[in-house]
Amino acid sequence: RAREETGDSSGLVDEIFDQFEDIFSVIFYSAAIFVYNPWIILFFLIGVVPIFISESYFNYLSYKLNRKWTQEKRKVQYFKNLVTTDNNAKEIKVFNLTDYLLSIFLQKGKDYNNERKKLEFKKLLNNSLLYVLNIICYYLVYLYFAILAVNGTITIGSLVYLSGIVKNLEGSISRIFSSFTWMGYKSLHLKDFFDFFDLKPKMNNSLKAIVPKLPIKDGFFFDNVSFKYEGKDDWAIIDLTITVKPNE
Repeated sequence: RAREETGDSSGLVDEIFDQFEDIFSVIFYSAAIFVYNPWIILFFLIGVVPIFISESYFNYLSYKLNRKWTQEKRKVQYFKNLVTTDNNAKEIKVFNLTDYLLSIFLQKGKDYNNERKKLEFKKLLNNSLLYVLNIICYYLVYLYFAILAVNGTITIGSLVYLSGIVKNLEGSISRIFSSFTWMGYKSLHLKDFFDFFDLKPKMNNSLKAIVPKLPIKDGFFFDNVSFKYEGKDDWAIIDLTITVKPNE
C-alpha cells in the first residue's frame, strides 16, 4: 500500500514547485482585486475552502478503508494467483479447491466494493453540493463587476481586465488547495513505511523447537495427517501417510 501511493517521489517534488508558482500568481491577482473591493477575495475562499476540507476528509476515509482491507486484499490476490496460474493447477484439481477459492474471491470482492461504493456515493453527493456553492460564488464576483460597469464605476476595458483576473485567480486558488489535498493524501501513506519497519514478528522461535540435523539423511515422514481449510466442513486431506526422501 505504501509503495504504491508514495512511489512517485518526483511527482511530489514537481507539485511543490507548482505550488510556489500558483501562490505567487494568487498574490498578484489578489492585489489587483483588492484595489476595487478586498471583500471579493472572501467569495473565492468561501467557494474553495469547503471543497478542500471535504476532499481531505474523504481522502482520510479512503485511506482508512484501504488500510482496513490490506490483509484481506492480499489474501484475495493470493487466491487469485492460485486459480489463474498453472503453477498450482495440479494441487487445486486434486483437492477440488476451485469453487472454494473462487467463492472467497467473489465474496471478499463484493464486500469491499460495497464499502467503496458507499464511501464514493457520500463523497459525490457532498462534493456536488459544494461545487455548486463554488460556482455561485464565482459568478457572484462576475456579477459584482458587471454591475460596476453598468453603473459607470469602471470602464468596459476594466471589466474585461478584471474578468480575466477573476478567472485566473479562481483557477490558481483551486489548484493550490487541490495540491494540498493530493499531498496530504500521499503523506498519509508515508506512515505505512514507518509502521512496516516497526513491525515485530508474531511468531517467535520456541526454546523447545527441534532443530533438524543437517544433512538430512532419512527425509520427511507424515503419519496419518489430516487437514481442512478454514470455513470448510470437508477434509482436504484425511489420514495422509507419506515419506519424502532426500532430494525428492
